[in-house]
Amino acid sequence: MVGDTSKKDGFHPRRKYPRFESTNLLSFLYRLPDQKSDIQGIGKTCSLSEGGLMFETDHSIMAGTEIDLQFTLKEHLLNAVGEAIYSLDKGNGVIGIGVRFKVIAEEYRVIIRKYAEHVYPAFDTQFRPDQAY
Repeated sequence: MVGDTSKKDGFHPRRKYPRFESTNLLSFLYRLPDQKSDIQGIGKTCSLSEGGLMFETDHSIMAGTEIDLQFTLKEHLLNAVGEAIYSLDKGNGVIGIGVRFKVIAEEYRVIIRKYAEHVYPAFDTQFRPDQAY
């Protein structure tokens, strides 16, 4: 993982896109390596940023797998295509999946950014992805 993963008030500031804690419903679809079978599932987000998210599910998804995602953020329904970056066994049948967005509409990035700015005061212009830090 890139940068400091320490949390302060549910906010992970030292990333290209700062991550914040977020628990929301998520549905996903991915294709098995045989390219013949699609698998659907549900889960809940644990953290979210303009660049990706982490979610928990009971599915083990291999790194590199492309995933179609649909998730909520307050009253918004967002869609994205991502790539599984890691899979973490959290015990009791729960798997944490780290996802980097490959395709997400700019309007959805704006919704995520505005939510983070509203909920986490530390999320301000000093953490913009277009600025080096």
